[in-house]
Order: sequence, then structure tokens, then C-alpha cells
Amino acid sequence: MSELPDTQSQLPKYMISIDKVGVINLRKRIKILHGSKAYEFSPLISAFVMLPKQQRGIHMSRSSETVEEVIDELSYHAYPSLERVCEVMAETLLAKHGYSARSEVTSKGILVVDSFQEGFGKRQKGYEVFSKAVSTRSQSTHTTQLFLGASAEGMTTCPCAKELMQSYAKDILLERKDYFELEPKKIDDLLNIIPIASHSQRSKGTLCIELSHDREIDLLTITDIIESSMSGMVQDVLKRPDEGKLVRLAHLNPLFVEDSLRLMAQKVVEQLSFLTDSTQLSLRIENMESVHVYNACAEKTCSLGELKKEFQEVKNS
Repeated sequence: MSELPDTQSQLPKYMISIDKVGVINLRKRIKILHGSKAYEFSPLISAFVMLPKQQRGIHMSRSSETVEEVIDELSYHAYPSLERVCEVMAETLLAKHGYSARSEVTSKGILVVDSFQEGFGKRQKGYEVFSKAVSTRSQSTHTTQLFLGASAEGMTTCPCAKELMQSYAKDILLERKDYFELEPKKIDDLLNIIPIASHSQRSKGTLCIELSHDREIDLLTITDIIESSMSGMVQDVLKRPDEGKLVRLAHLNPLFVEDSLRLMAQKVVEQLSFLTDSTQLSLRIENMESVHVYNACAEKTCSLGELKKEFQEVKNS
């Protein structure tokens, strides 16, 4: 049998490089052993390499083969984190695609974990989880950047609508202050402790963090930061007293989408200060608006050092 032609190594008609070429959305089962906690889930994995301008195409089978090899290795021993799985895949891609200077592997899926819900005990909760590894070749060495992120949902109530309703309630009470025997100061005091109607909506927060190789972050730390940055925490099961408590507390803590993002940023600085200042961050909040035909969204991308500096400037002003 004659030798098969290497069509991918031919010169392309138009010699321009391509940032990413690869295979996407391979569904695989992965087992993660993080300390004493074991997680198993089925993410969608995508694997890419950069294509140089003198190469017509990548050897696509090498990319899918890389994913299969690492997954097969997981059947013998678990990795400590999802991002480490991506790291091994990205570095293997560079080894298999000798003509490429950059590789990228992403993983995204739903991770179901045990959580504690007040009044109900242990409950299962699902979070969107994603990770990314980017390996870059420089002569005979390579470096790999790792990213870990998650999305979680909560509820927010609108401060503007609450103030409008509070102003309306105050006008009504002032008109009847003699009947209720209330002084204007007492009316203000009452309105500050009584939950006032506002429109509320489910909100989705996303936080992605660049990781260092010697410092790992518990995924639940990320989801806790997101969930605590909203007016209230949504649950799968709510009896009437619990529902009333959630709505009451959420309306006592109204937040714009901008407020939620800034609160998330503050919690990142507070809880992840052990990370280096060069750590790259991506923060996002989306509110599924209940009284508008559009959603509201706020985003911020920066380094941890830049975020710390902004908060320090506020403190010093």
C-alpha cells in the first residue's frame, strides 16, 4: 500500500494563521477527588490548537485522541480538580501538534453537590461549572494558564421601585396620621423596618478566576461568593414560612445589578486575597427582569491587584 498523503501539512491557498481550530462539545464522564470530597459529572469538553499560516489544517484526530487518552487515564486514578484535567489535555495537545504554539481546552457542565438548607438539612444543588487551560509554547518550554469559574442563581429586588412604593406608602400614612396617631418621624421609622413592595427577579452571577499552580480554590467558595452577592438565596424547596422569610429579607436588601457586581468584587478581595495580584478575574451578573422586556447585565474584567487598588482608593478618599 502506498504511503498516505499528509494533506493537512500542505501549504494553504491563503497563508494566514488561525487562532483556534479543534473539536467541540465532547461529552465525557469525569471523576474528581478533591481532598476527602469526590465529584463525578459529565462536562462538555472542547480542544483547540492555533494553526500557523503555512499549515493547511490540523490533524483533527490527534485532538479527539488527546481527550480520550486523558479520560482513559482518569479510570485508573482521579485528578484533584477539573482544571488539572484541562491542563493535562492542553499540554498533551501541544506535544501531539508540534507545529502549533498554543493550545486551549475548555470544559463546562453541571456539578451537583450536597449543600445545607436551613430547616431542611442536606439538599442537592446544581451549579454551572467551567474551566479552561491555555498552554503556550516558547522555544523548548511551555507555560500553562488555568482558569476556574462557576455560575449560581439568586434573587434581587429593585431599590428604585422600593423607594417609589415607600414614598407612596408614606404619603398615604401622612394623609391619615391623625387617624393612626402617628408622628412623621414614627412613620419614617416604621417604613424602614417593614418590607416594602418592589419588583424582584431571578439573577445569575458568574465568576471566573485565573489559578496559580500552587494555590487551588474550592469551587464552593466561588459559588458562595456569587450567591451571597444578591438580595436573597433561591432554594428548590420552600415551605410557606421559609418563602415568607426569603421574600421579607430580600426586600430589606434591595440591589441594582451594579450593586450585586460590586458586592461580588468586594467579597473576592476579602476572601481570595491569598491569590497573587496578577490573577485575572471576570465577574458578571445578569438579572432576568420581571417588569421589562430586556435583561439587565453588569460585567467587570480586571486583575486582583487592580481590584484591590480600586477599593483602597475608595477607603483613602
